Parts: sequence; C-alpha cells; structure tokens
Amino acid sequence: MPRNFEEKLYIFYQDQRYLLRIVLLILPFILALETRYCHSAFLGTTLFVLYLTLNAFVLARIYKSLPISFVIRLVIGLLSTLFFIGSGAAIATLVYTLDFWALLAILLIPNLVFVILHRKYSLGRTPIMPEEPRKENRRSSSLPIWIRLAIPTLFIAAFVMVFSSRTGKFITSPWEALPSFYAPVVFLLSLILVLIFFTKTSKKVILFLIIVFSFLVHSYLMVVYEGGFGGDRWRHMSYEEQIIDERPIPPTLISEQGTEMKKIGPVSVPAVMVDSRIGYSYTWGVMATIGKLTHLNTLALDIWFFPTLWIILMPLLFFTIGKLLFDSRPWQYLLAFLPVVFDVFQVGGSLTVPLSISLLLFSGFSVIMILYLKKEIRSILPVVILSPLFIFQYPVATVFFGSLLIIGLIVNSQKSLKNKIFLLLSMFAMIFVVLVAVDLYGQMSVIVWDRLKSVSVVIAGIWKWFIATAFGISSGLASDISKNAQTAVTQFILWVLVIIGLGKLSSLQNSTVKTVLKVLSWLLLFALFINLFATQFMDGLRLVTGRMDLFIVFFSLPFIVLGVQSFLERAGFSRTALMLASLIISLVLLQQYTRAPILKTVTTDEIKAADHIYSQYLKDKPNPCVLAEEWQLLALQEASRNRIQGGGFPVSRDFIQSEKDKIFYGLINNPQKNYSEVFDAFDLTGANQCFFLFEKRFSGDATIIDKLHAVFGASEKLGDVYVFKIKKPD
Repeated sequence: MPRNFEEKLYIFYQDQRYLLRIVLLILPFILALETRYCHSAFLGTTLFVLYLTLNAFVLARIYKSLPISFVIRLVIGLLSTLFFIGSGAAIATLVYTLDFWALLAILLIPNLVFVILHRKYSLGRTPIMPEEPRKENRRSSSLPIWIRLAIPTLFIAAFVMVFSSRTGKFITSPWEALPSFYAPVVFLLSLILVLIFFTKTSKKVILFLIIVFSFLVHSYLMVVYEGGFGGDRWRHMSYEEQIIDERPIPPTLISEQGTEMKKIGPVSVPAVMVDSRIGYSYTWGVMATIGKLTHLNTLALDIWFFPTLWIILMPLLFFTIGKLLFDSRPWQYLLAFLPVVFDVFQVGGSLTVPLSISLLLFSGFSVIMILYLKKEIRSILPVVILSPLFIFQYPVATVFFGSLLIIGLIVNSQKSLKNKIFLLLSMFAMIFVVLVAVDLYGQMSVIVWDRLKSVSVVIAGIWKWFIATAFGISSGLASDISKNAQTAVTQFILWVLVIIGLGKLSSLQNSTVKTVLKVLSWLLLFALFINLFATQFMDGLRLVTGRMDLFIVFFSLPFIVLGVQSFLERAGFSRTALMLASLIISLVLLQQYTRAPILKTVTTDEIKAADHIYSQYLKDKPNPCVLAEEWQLLALQEASRNRIQGGGFPVSRDFIQSEKDKIFYGLINNPQKNYSEVFDAFDLTGANQCFFLFEKRFSGDATIIDKLHAVFGASEKLGDVYVFKIKKPD
C-alpha cells in the first residue's frame, strides 16, 4: 500500500469528521431497528460491514500514536471492535439475554467512547513512519520467468483440486477426498515461497502470496467439508442460535425463578459467576450478535467468517511482530509464513472455536504489548482498564492475556531486579495452581499421582511428549503418532531450532528486542511445563491445562526464525544452505499437513435428517427421543436451536451418553433381539415416540436394513440416512 494512502484518506475524512461522528452515533440505532423490523440479510450485512469499517478507521485514527503502519492499526481497530462487541454480548447473555436494548447498548456505548476519543485525536497530521533499516543479507536476484509462471499455475491447480474435492459425504479425513497429487503441489508452493523471501520481490507481492497460500492450506477443512469440520462447532452454534432467539442460557444473573446461587466454600455466590460457560460467552456472544445483525446462516458464518479473518489477519499480524523483532525482511516474511506450517494453526484457523478466536485477538494484543516492552509506547493504561474483559475469553487465552500484561508491567516497572524476579515467579506459580484447580473444579480431570511411583512410566511419558506432544501434534485429532519416525524427526528439528533460537538471545545487540524475546521465552517455557504436567500427571479432558498447544507454537515461532537465521548465518547464506532451510521448513509443513486431522464429521444428509426430525418435533412438541449416533445428535442440537440436546437422553459432563449408546448400538447389532431395549428409551426420555436414525456405514451386515424394516416398519430415507419412527405401545 502506498505510503501516502493514509494521508490521502486522512485528507478526505478531515473535512468530513463531523459527519463521520454523526454516522457513528446513528448507525447503531439503524442496525438495531433493522434487526427488529426488516430482517433483510443484504441490508443487515451491508450495514454491519459499514459499522465495522467505520469503527476500524476511527480506532486507527485514535491509535495513530502507535508506531506501526496504518493497515495494521486498521487491523487492530477491527479486532478491537469485535472485542467490544463480543465482550458486551457476553455480559448481556450472562446477565439475562441479548434483546433489542442489550444489542443497541452493545453497538452504541463503544461508539460514544470512540466519538469522544476521535474528537481528541482526529486533529493533527499523522506522523510519517521512519524508513525501516534493512540488512541486505539476502539474495539480490529477481524471480526467473519460470517461477513467475509456476506460482499462479500451481495455485490454480491446487485450488481446483480442493474445490473439486468438496463433499457432504462421510469422511474421517480430508485426505480421503483430496487427490494424491495435491500434497506435492502444496509442498512445491511452500518451497518456492520460502525461497522468494530471500529475493528482492516486492513486499506487497510476498504478503499477498503468503495470504493466498494460507487460504489454500486452510481450505482442506473449510472447503472440502460441506458441513464444516469438527464436532464442538455444532454445540457452539446451538447456543449462539439460542441467544439469537433471545432465550436465556441458564444460569443467568437475572431470571424469572430468581438468581441461582452456588456455594463456594463458606460463601454463596451467583451461579453464573462460577459457571464454565463464562469462557465461551465471548464466542457465543460475538457470533450471535453477528448472526442477529446480518441474518446470515449460522453455519455459513461459522465456517467462513472468523476463519477468513484468521487467514488474512494472522500473516499481517505476525509480519508486524516480525518487523518489531527483526531488522531484515526475510525473517519478517518467515515469521508471517510459519503459522501455516503447524497443524494446530491449520486446524485452529479453520474452526470457529473459542480458543482460535481468542488467539486471533491475542495476536493483535501482542503487537501492542511488544511495542510497550520495547518502550515505543509510554502507557498501556487503556489496556489495563479493559483487562477485566479478558475473563470472557477461553480460559487458556485469559491466562496468557493476563500473563503478558502483568509481565509487561513488571518488566517496565521501576522495581529492582530481585523484586521483579520474585513477582514473576509468584505470578507463574499462582497461575499454575489456578489452572490445575480450574480443571479439577470442573470435574473433567484428575491428578494421577501413582504415575510418579514408576520411573520408567514417567520417562516413557516424557519421551512421548517430547516427540509427539510438545508442539501440539497430538491434539486428539489423529491416531497415535508417537511411534511415527517422521513425526519424531520433525519434532527433533523443531526442538533444535527452538533451542538454537533461545541460545541466540545472549548474543543479540538490541536490548529492547532482547527484552521482548526473553518475555516470550518465559511464556514458552511456562506453557511447555503446564502442558508436560497435564499430559503426564492428569487424566480426563484437561480442558484448560491440556490446551496449551496453540500458545506453545505461538511463543515458539520467533525462536524458530532465530534458529533458521543462525543456521544460514553460519552457512554464509549460500544457495545450498538456503535450499536446505527451505526444504526443511516445507517438509515440516508437509508432514504436519498430511498426517491430520482424523475425526468424524456431520454429513449433509445428517443435517437434512436433523432438520426433518425437528420439523416433526415442532408439530406437536413431544418430549424428544432420538436414538442416533453422537454426530447426528450434534446436528439435531443445532437444528433445534439448542432445544433438543443428546436426543433427549442424559448427557454426562464429558458428553458421554452410556444409556443411549447401549440402546442404539444394541439395535444396530441385533434389532430383533434388542427390540425390548427401546422401552428403556421411552422411560429415560418420557417420550411417547422415538426417532431412530441409521446409516449403512454403522454396520457390516448387508441385510441390516431389511431387519430394521421388519422390526420397526417403514422408514423415511434422506440420502444415506434412514429415519424410523417408533411409537410407544399402549
């Protein structure tokens, strides 16, 4: 983007600043009224995009003292707007619900503050950013014509393969649908891109290619799965739709039955204050608000909105972090590129889950904190004031939001070194205890102290963690890969690069950059320690302590860049060394890309079946009773807008339905013999009729459909799904 772009935009808006402020104050009313009376997807989406754009621009003007480019200030302004929307919606849903007045307040109150701040900061020209120093330790050759032709050709071929592989059928991995030669094309593109980082190619071109490549890498989940990838998304969407319907999600602070209280030790507090959904409230709130304002399909928003933001904004944010840490462009490009190398970022960026959304916000927050640690901004008082809103992020993200903020304040304080060290150690110890306590309090994890009794078990566990877990590889989405030699080699390479990068800290000349990297190294070691403790000495879901993988990778990336930098410096940036480094990075990407994820999904036919059953339910609203596989019930939970959970059967805290599964799989194995178990379904749900969903993939018996028809009578066939309606005998 031309340097004078901001100046031209500034001049255009300078004369219109009063009109801009008026629009900022009127637009929330128009949006809220449109939501209540018009319900037009086109109008709602247009107004919401305008709202985001104007707010991002105003915040970019307010943030003009930040010594970063106007584009990145726009990005941080956009993320800030979404942060305020989601936090406001979280508060509304925890208090009661997201009704018209709550929605209006969420949109209007931030804008009132922005208008006041904009009036203060809109005058005066934006200071021109000084030209950044560059170290010309990269190759000076321009791109050969064959590479210029190869890049668009490979991209087109790759995207054609992805979109032609799009399917709504049942698959457990995208690689079941993608052609075998897709992976080599991605590998070649990766190799070429990394090599281009060390040429004189335009910055705009390289960043554009990184973003396009990021979309390509993430598309193996976003595009290939028609119904979207993952299971938790259906639960999240069902709660988001319940919020859109303005139905409170208990417990809430205000309710018709009175405030529900919960005893914590000797003290009784409102149950909502200690409810686990606080960590989901931001995600549900922001997605519900967007869905309510745009009237767009929740599934389409879930698949495309935040993942698209992730794909575009992550490279830009990491490139900015790279500019703050490295003087030379190749390392800035490499840092912008590295997130797509790791499978947890590939999967995380394609799933609209609370942790992924929180990490996107954390990336923008990190830019501000790095500027503060480098003392390029004097105060972060606004961040401190707003920090209580971090509580609505996913618990792991909340911890690192708070940790980075507290560390920044401690490091930049006037305290002695001894006091700083004491405060830092105390903070880490306290956070560790809190994280473990939260997991134990949720009754989803337990500490297994018996493992300490066997040295061999501990060593074996640490070895498995070392070669398969530390960098998020074993995220629960793949088969046991700890015995995979390629994985062990990949992990070894990553460990070596990180260790070399950590070792290079002492030789850095720039003291402020050294301070930032030290802080990141502390957070990395802290995340690694918690992850090691959770995987070795805790059993269960470990929803907090076990989900450090994204942050482990996040804090590792600058040290991986330093490791590559150290290797190339020792090799004198020779052609062979550049090719070898590019090969290693591309091979790591290929290994991580092709080995995951392995997970069931909801098919297009199962979505149709869920919609059909819910339409039947709406006719006379009986007690729900649906015998189906877990993933089919997830689709039904979303189709019913959270009115039918688990098919009406009991669901444990870890989402296990043992009673339902016994009946369901008993009928699949032998419907004639296990027919009497259907009566248990009626007893468990209190229903007078029960739907039974079956797909041929559930059984290897070729005659099972005939047997089911013989027992239950006729069925309705929706694609691959057979829907049987079983009535309770008189």
